[in-house]
Amino acid sequence: MGTGFFIFIMFFSFIFVLQIVGFFSPNWDIQCVKNYTSTIANSNNKTCFYQGLFYGCSDSGKCRGTDIIDSRVFGLELAIILGNIIVLVLLILVLAHVYEESKKSMKQGAMFLFAITEIMNIASTIIVWTEGYTMGWSCWASSWSAAILIGIIALTCLCFCMSLYGDDEDDSHKRYFIYYYVVEVD
Repeated sequence: MGTGFFIFIMFFSFIFVLQIVGFFSPNWDIQCVKNYTSTIANSNNKTCFYQGLFYGCSDSGKCRGTDIIDSRVFGLELAIILGNIIVLVLLILVLAHVYEESKKSMKQGAMFLFAITEIMNIASTIIVWTEGYTMGWSCWASSWSAAILIGIIALTCLCFCMSLYGDDEDDSHKRYFIYYYVVEVD
């Protein structure tokens, strides 16, 4: 296994854990109302309700099922989790040396599916921003990996431009592609 593949696995593992935590936590949209009674013991003098994707919790810690915050965001987040589970299975199969003859295609499939799930992540983040939700830490935990994808795309474009000026007589121009380090190098 190449070093690039292990770096991909580390990034993916960290992102996957954050997306699972963000999906199941109730801090997507925080709705607070100001209290005008003096009997409330809250120092901020407000009561908040923390809305998750499919349930919510009050300040007192009581949670209940609620309507889905936004069916588009919920569907995209569910597709992201399911897609990343498939990526996880492909990575386990590659690491366990199962199907040795199709290891390269499983790496390619994992990278492609990961890129697709992160594009869906960007779409769900845009929906949350445009709908005017008060973005809590759950949303940030679930969608921060979209910034990594944008960085990877920018780095790949930069590497592609650098490879245009490379030597055509040898394979030194391949070293600029992230794909080469993750898939090709064993």
